Amino acid sequence: MGLVFSDAEMRNRVARAQDLIKKEKFDALLISGEDNFQYFTGISGTLCLHASHSRPAVVVVPDDGSSIAVVGNLFEDLMRLSAVGDVRTYQSTTGVPVELYVSALKDAGLTNKKIGIEQGLETRLGQPLGELMGVLKALPDVTFADASSLIWQLRMVKSSEEVDLMKKAAEITGKARQKTFDQIKDGMTHREIARLFSKLMFEYGADRVGFIHVGTKHIPVNHTQLHSDIRVSKGDAIYLDGGAYVRTHTIDFPRIAVLGKPTEELEKSHESIRKVSVRMANFMKPGISCSELWKVGQDAMKEVGMGFHTIGRTGHGQGILVTEPPSVAPHDRTILKRGMVVSTEPTTRVGEMWMFWEDVHVVTEDGHEQISLETDVLREID
Repeated sequence: MGLVFSDAEMRNRVARAQDLIKKEKFDALLISGEDNFQYFTGISGTLCLHASHSRPAVVVVPDDGSSIAVVGNLFEDLMRLSAVGDVRTYQSTTGVPVELYVSALKDAGLTNKKIGIEQGLETRLGQPLGELMGVLKALPDVTFADASSLIWQLRMVKSSEEVDLMKKAAEITGKARQKTFDQIKDGMTHREIARLFSKLMFEYGADRVGFIHVGTKHIPVNHTQLHSDIRVSKGDAIYLDGGAYVRTHTIDFPRIAVLGKPTEELEKSHESIRKVSVRMANFMKPGISCSELWKVGQDAMKEVGMGFHTIGRTGHGQGILVTEPPSVAPHDRTILKRGMVVSTEPTTRVGEMWMFWEDVHVVTEDGHEQISLETDVLREID
């Protein structure tokens, strides 16, 4: 049994990957991004997601046979618990010896072959460019090509074990936010609200906090790294977005409360945009495309008399990262499949404030299951 996922789960991930590697005419994957490293091994290759760049790690997933991981020796014992049978280590914190990567690829029989790397849609290399260039120079007969489409074909469809983690993350996030709304007082700063939300997520069972956004009528969306000392006051609509991590997976859905009595305009807009999200969710099922889902949201916005605004999409996938493919957008033709976790997130403007409503859904055999907390009223804070 692995640290997070069952042995059967990890074997299935590798088997699915190897089927796609063959189908897409690759011979192997060279994975270095931390989120993808976690997906293919079940273990962090650094310390935790994006926490350190001191000791890069890679995993080689061939089209057949066992994977090979190269990690800093600090993680050697931990990696013995992973789904990887061949673990190779180095001691430096000044970079990975390129020859370790080269020997791993050669030992896997990957000369004169085609190797997929993370160089496309919503993927990131977890290596210094110089080290990667060293590998390419040492293996001039190897073709390195973008494998992001293959990777997302795997990661977009969640297993039942992944969905269970996300359901727990949704429960924690929803409960912590409602409790945060209960405790917000006139005069609190955005930073104080963010810290309170974070503290309550931990109290309800989070392993870490993915992110927190706080916004009011003064600042439409105030990202975590910009949390300010602006104080909320009577009449403010408070936008609170965020997500808890449970082990390796997280969630994302915002809600809005008002410090005092909401205006008639805000109440109407809030209810209307929630109806749009429900309309989109009711359309979700296997076989429809993300662009079709986007069009349903656009049409619903017109029907309720709201201006259709967008930040590029009206929903997205979630999982190891807070935002993942697919995107509910006019350009995304991804076909929904059973097991995908996708949000519906229509957006509009009410005065100076962006208005979001987002719910998160698992695509089922014949429809969807909502996993975000159902809250259909605009909270009033005394």
